[in-house]
Amino acid sequence: MPRVTSGKPKRASSAATIAHQYGLVSDLAPPGQALDAATTLARRIAQNAPLALAAAKKVLRASQGLDDPAAFARQDDLIAGLTSSQDAREGATAFAEKRQPVWHGR
Repeated sequence: MPRVTSGKPKRASSAATIAHQYGLVSDLAPPGQALDAATTLARRIAQNAPLALAAAKKVLRASQGLDDPAAFARQDDLIAGLTSSQDAREGATAFAEKRQPVWHGR
């Protein structure tokens, strides 16, 4: 906590490691490889269903500061339409057919 609250500068590699330890960043890349790592992550995210990604972001924003029962109740409202979407059917079908899904955002 003192490192976060004091503003005391640290070497970049040390600061990145500390930020990772505190959960302030999720991944670390070797020096000079941050752009490649970010591009890889972006491609991985882009392969997911767009409706599910949008709902996940809404759930994260809407559930901040809520206890678990309230967060789950809020989540139920935000994801209610996902299970009946065309993309949900496509995901299940693609899984059963052992192929990559083709998302349409519907």
